[in-house]
Amino acid sequence: MLPEPTNKYETLEEFITEVIAFGKEHPNPDFYAEQFGELANELQFSIMQDAKAPTEPQPRIYRPSANLSCQGISHFIQEQTPVKPIPPSARAVLRMGHTLHAETYAALKSGAPEGVRGLVEVGIDLPSWWPKEHAKSTGTIDLIFYFEKDLLTNYLTQELLDSLPDKIIADVKSTSFFGFKKMKTEDYNVGGNDFGYVSQLAIYSEVENTLDSGALLIGINRNSPQ
Repeated sequence: MLPEPTNKYETLEEFITEVIAFGKEHPNPDFYAEQFGELANELQFSIMQDAKAPTEPQPRIYRPSANLSCQGISHFIQEQTPVKPIPPSARAVLRMGHTLHAETYAALKSGAPEGVRGLVEVGIDLPSWWPKEHAKSTGTIDLIFYFEKDLLTNYLTQELLDSLPDKIIADVKSTSFFGFKKMKTEDYNVGGNDFGYVSQLAIYSEVENTLDSGALLIGINRNSPQ
């Protein structure tokens, strides 16, 4: 569990980053065994799906995490654009992303102090306005955080506690060194939705009734990992 700091955390970004970093340095074997056990089943399932997948282009099936903005999704649905099968080299990168997700979840659980609870990989039904044709009707929220402020007074400044929501969603994205650098400097208030991050977070926040709380984007540098 992350020890109480000498200087309290002023931002949620600093706090969550330190929780994950501490969990990596002081892993709880039970949490790591649980997450990587689930990862093994997930990877085996995805490999079997790849083996049975058709080799011809199929109509694109849209989901909030498809690296597209809402406008882009609408356009491709209208055009019913087919998509080529994901090549083996890309599938390997995607599986590395799943591995980094699992480590992040395990580290988060290992480092989280009392007052922080995170639900992992929460399945949801998408909003009623989400397209029905060539689209998935369900999604998965990587993390839903719940905060008990009374238990975090020794960790967070009063200013942060006053603005901290009781509940907030988070999405984990693994990226390259250059993508990670951009993610750290991007001002998402004025742009940066070229990969659909803001759209995805907005859709999931609507489902969980947390639009007023904002959302967290947790980026992982695949090259470090950091």
